[in-house]
Amino acid sequence: MAQTPKHFQVLTAKAAVKALTTGSRRFLLADEVGLGKTVAAREVIAELARRRGSEPFHVYYFGSGRTVTKQNAPRLCAAGESGLCDAS
Repeated sequence: MAQTPKHFQVLTAKAAVKALTTGSRRFLLADEVGLGKTVAAREVIAELARRRGSEPFHVYYFGSGRTVTKQNAPRLCAAGESGLCDAS
């Protein structure tokens, strides 16, 4: 179930997209537990995918434990992006 991003998550996603489209190759998203890092990351990935069309790109998702990363990785892909997003 996709969650609608909150205002601060939208602002975070916009900052990340701006950084990643104006020369930076990396952007670290770190925050307290439960503040929606996965939601913000999904928004970034969706916007980059939209801008790139069919051109593939890589997303490296790191977490403190395999259980959490395995649970959250599929949430990084917006609905209908299964061909563009392979998060595991």
